[in-house]
Amino acid sequence: MSLCKIQYYCRRVITTSVLCTSLLLCAALPVATAQESKPALTPKLQALMAEADRQAAARFPDLPTPPGATFREDFPCSGCKFQEPAGYDPNVPTPLWIALHGDEGNPNYTFNAHKNTMNDEGYLLVALQCPLELGCNSSTPTWYNWAGQDTHDPEWVNKQRDAIADDYNVDPERIFLSGFSAGSMYLSFWSLDNSTEYAGVIYETCGFFGHGSECTAECPIPAYFLEGSEDFCLSQAEKQKEYLEACDHELVWNVVPGAEHSIITSEFPEVIQWTRDNPLDCGTDTDTDTDTDTDTDTDTDTDTDTDTDTDSDTDTDVDTDSDTDSDSDSDSDSDSDSDSDSDSDFNSGNSGGCSTTAHRSKTGVIQLYYRLLRM
Repeated sequence: MSLCKIQYYCRRVITTSVLCTSLLLCAALPVATAQESKPALTPKLQALMAEADRQAAARFPDLPTPPGATFREDFPCSGCKFQEPAGYDPNVPTPLWIALHGDEGNPNYTFNAHKNTMNDEGYLLVALQCPLELGCNSSTPTWYNWAGQDTHDPEWVNKQRDAIADDYNVDPERIFLSGFSAGSMYLSFWSLDNSTEYAGVIYETCGFFGHGSECTAECPIPAYFLEGSEDFCLSQAEKQKEYLEACDHELVWNVVPGAEHSIITSEFPEVIQWTRDNPLDCGTDTDTDTDTDTDTDTDTDTDTDTDTDTDSDTDTDVDTDSDTDSDSDSDSDSDSDSDSDSDSDFNSGNSGGCSTTAHRSKTGVIQLYYRLLRM
């Protein structure tokens, strides 16, 4: 064999070894929860969102407290705004609406946009201020940037809810989350990690913010998308919609023709009706699931020997098919990655090109390994 051929084969062996080692390391990484994802927006998009949020807030008037309602400043937290509806009865469990502001940086807009409707419908309302004392900026970027900082407290929103419940008779079956713009992005992953605590989430513009495709919610929390057809952020709402549909979340998709980046208050009657129709129902089938599991385990024990033989044959066939079809599968994966990389200014947040989702399986790595060996 000539020296040139020896050098050629050596380079191929080294390259193949390095690539396969990298791929196997990526496959071995643990799957991240939605809360662990810490993606970032490009400076261009940050500036666009901040300006759009400020303009939307500036267009909305500073409304007086509705007749009969009680307003509390700095409750339950510094900078937060709370409203008790007219006719509130401490003996009757009352729905609670928790609103998160956008990159306008304070809860004035979200509070004013919701206060009349919540008073008319008898809902407790709190518009939260992203906590400055914990490092959340008062301007862009707010909630979603705070989520990636060491000072982020993933229980902070829950603590504010609990503080309200200490003073008021909150209906635990009817606590809803809403987010405008940056607040909506924060809820796109935070609500998944707290899905057993809330009856539903309302995305008031925007939505998806870089979490993976794995279904992380313990309970498929229902969602209502209130979006404008002319909103630059609509594409992110569409991504969140596709993710939730794939994970079997119930949702309503309401795109208002001609509406831009803002809280679309004209649609609130429909949103309120949706909240009345969707109380928290996660965990109501606990007893049924227990019985089912017991029966399943009994059947499995009885048929253990038969199942083992069958699985053994099936595994052999799968390995053989994987070898045969490896080339076509790898080509398909390559096309998908190319589309993802050129998607938008929203960054996924994954480092080193290693996906944290279940779809990057070890089977795919093995298939690519076989393809490399055939080079």
